[in-house]
Amino acid sequence: DLRMVVGEDKNKVSNIVDAQTSLFEELYFNRLQLLSDFVEIQDDGTFSQVYSEQARYKHLLNLPKNLQQHLFELWNKEGKEKDLEEVFLQEAQDPCRTAFSINKCISNIVQKSSSPQAIKGIVTAGPLKATKYSAAKLKKMIKSLRK
Repeated sequence: DLRMVVGEDKNKVSNIVDAQTSLFEELYFNRLQLLSDFVEIQDDGTFSQVYSEQARYKHLLNLPKNLQQHLFELWNKEGKEKDLEEVFLQEAQDPCRTAFSINKCISNIVQKSSSPQAIKGIVTAGPLKATKYSAAKLKKMIKSLRK
């Protein structure tokens, strides 16, 4: 998101998640149990993800369709493979490439919507309000970097 690059508290996500950890645990515990082949749940309630090729493949198949389509296009540029499952099975073999590609595709998806949204905000608010707002956000960002 363009706003996370400049002008946003760099700890924003951590601040939100850390304050809500117990609620997230309660919300997702049953779902994680359904994924017991791919998530190891410890006695103390913590969990860790299984990083096997099979687990990566399963997770790829459960991603949102929009993200799956972006990954398929990225990994199948030459058009050799026709089947999404076949491409994902092949790509699940390389954990580094899989992680890098997912991050790249998510960034592209978010950028397509966040950049026009930021520009619309500037135009709608007007130059003076946008400048004041941006200055306040930059100040907040710099403060978060000093922590």
